Formats: sequence, C-alpha cells, structure tokens
Amino acid sequence: MRKTGKYFPTEGNVEPKHIYEILQLMSVMTKDARFEQAYTRSKAGEVKTMCDVVDKIEQDGADKKEREYLISMFQEGLPIQTIAKIAKKSVKEMEKFRKQFVTAGLL
Repeated sequence: MRKTGKYFPTEGNVEPKHIYEILQLMSVMTKDARFEQAYTRSKAGEVKTMCDVVDKIEQDGADKKEREYLISMFQEGLPIQTIAKIAKKSVKEMEKFRKQFVTAGLL
C-alpha cells in the first residue's frame, strides 16, 4: 500500500487472530467497554471483523432505545393496540414485552 497508495485485501477467508484481545485493547484505549461487551454477548464465531463489532454495538443501542420507548408508552397508559401499531409489532408481541417489563419491575 505504501508504494502504490492502493489497498488490496488478502484473497479468501482469512480469520483474524486474537479478536478478543484487540477488542480489550480498544476498550481500554477508548474507555468504552462496548467493544468488549459486544464480543462477550455475541455467539461463537459471530464477530469476525470490526464491522461486526460496530454492527453489534449499534444493534444493542437500537434495542435499548426501543425498550425505553415501549416502557414509556406503557407507563403513559396507551392502549396496547396503539403501542403495537406505533412499534410496528403484533399485539401478541406487545403483551409479551409488557409481561417482561412487569416481571423486571419496570412497570
């Protein structure tokens, strides 16, 4: 790359080594534990590149935000059909979420 200014990736499937250690280093250097958490919460072999890690972090953040919105709608007393429509999910799924939130003491 230094000579031509172009990057040519290695052909074939090259498994990176020491993924967990690299993510630990990233966590320490950035003071952001999400790198390490993304790896420990993922299924075996799911995290293979930094893109996978970032995707996992983004998905976790989106899931957390969705839970916060659902909890606030339940707390406001909106009808479950309205919440399902807003969340673009079925009423059955919303009932399941509501039960989980009640069990967790969030409602």
